[in-house]
Amino acid sequence: MALTGTLDDLTCAELLQMLNLGRKSGTLVVRSGRHEATIHVREGEVVDAVMSNLEGVDAVYRVLALTGGEFEFLRCTDAMPRAITGSTESLILEAARRWDEWSQFEDQIGEMNQVLRVCAGATEIIPTLDTTAKTILDLVDARRDIATIVRESGIEPEEALRVVRALIADHVVEPWAAAQVSWAGEQVHVDPAVARGDLRIVVGVNNANRRPSARRDPGPAHDLEPRTAEALLAG
Repeated sequence: MALTGTLDDLTCAELLQMLNLGRKSGTLVVRSGRHEATIHVREGEVVDAVMSNLEGVDAVYRVLALTGGEFEFLRCTDAMPRAITGSTESLILEAARRWDEWSQFEDQIGEMNQVLRVCAGATEIIPTLDTTAKTILDLVDARRDIATIVRESGIEPEEALRVVRALIADHVVEPWAAAQVSWAGEQVHVDPAVARGDLRIVVGVNNANRRPSARRDPGPAHDLEPRTAEALLAG
């Protein structure tokens, strides 16, 4: 029987630790939005992984950065070639180190709350991008801000930010004023340029899991923080 659940129940790190302690063998499939990752485990040790255009340890770091999604573990005793030589514990510790480094790095950068989208005229440039740039671009969806893109990429923070800036300079991606919030269980796109009536949505971020929240704010528009968007909810 397959083990299934969501990353709200168990994080990817907790899943790998559990499989490691139980010395389980099989395939862990993680789905988050339009992305799917596959991690192969043999006797509790991660031996290979694939996610989008990433393979090996880079794919593992990307999976360990996910904060939402679903997982399924399928037991399998077939022999699997080992592409990753490091232990599962060392992979988790390195992912945690990158997370801590990124948290410190993020505090020093003011542009991290900008949401990015792909530029309309970028179709000819995209095929010429290298693997690192394509990894970053794969996360640009007009919802994620730069902070989330860099963190979830699994790439060293300084290198990821350098690539983001290069993509902006080359007009492959661009900052977008829109933001996404959750309101009454529904995902709502809001635009700071819209200001009708006296209802505004103020987007807040829980630093523990970086999930947006929304509340009514009767204050004037000029008091808004960088993570603020204005909108009138229809109906």
